[in-house]
Amino acid sequence: MDMTFASADTERTVLYVSNSPDQKLADFLAQSGWHAVHAKNTASAERVIDRDNIKVGLVELPEDCTSQQLSALASCMRRPETNWVAQIAPGQADNELVSRFILDYCFDFVTRPWLNERLVFALGHAHGLSSLRHVPVAPEPSLGRHGMVGQCEAMQQLYRRIDKCGATEAPVFIAGESGTGKELTARHP
Repeated sequence: MDMTFASADTERTVLYVSNSPDQKLADFLAQSGWHAVHAKNTASAERVIDRDNIKVGLVELPEDCTSQQLSALASCMRRPETNWVAQIAPGQADNELVSRFILDYCFDFVTRPWLNERLVFALGHAHGLSSLRHVPVAPEPSLGRHGMVGQCEAMQQLYRRIDKCGATEAPVFIAGESGTGKELTARHP
C-alpha cells in the first residue's frame, strides 16, 4: 500500500521503494523540500508512477540482494520518465550484480549513512535532468483534406495542388517515390 509521508509541492516528489517505511528519511526529505511517497514493492511503485508522474525515485537495495530482487526492481525502473537513485550499504557497490544494476538502471547512488547533502544533491540533480527530458508522445494521425493524413506545410501544399488540378479537365502527371501517396492523390478530383 502506498503511504504518503509529508505534504508538499508535487513537483518535488520522490518515490521511495523499500520493504518498510523510514520515518527518519521522510522527515529529512520533508525538511529538504521533498514530498516522499513510499512503495513497499515494485507493483505499488508502478501504480504510483502511473498515477503521479513521478520524476525521481529512491530505491533501497537490500544488503544481500539477489538477482531475482534486482530483476523485479528493474521492471519498474526501465521507464524513461523517472530517474532513480539507489541507496546502498558501504561496500555493496563492490558486488558485481549491484554495480551492474546501478549502471544500467540508476541515475546515481548514495551510500549509507545518507541523510546528508549528498542525498539532496543526487535527488535534485535527478529531478533537474528529468525536467529536461520530454517523453515523446506520438501525435494522433489527423486526417487532412482528401482523406489523407497530415497537416504539415508539405501536405498543405499537396492539398492546394490537388484542389488546383481538380478545377481543370487537363491531364496531370503525378510523380514521386514509391509509397508517397501517388494513388491517393490521383483518386481525388
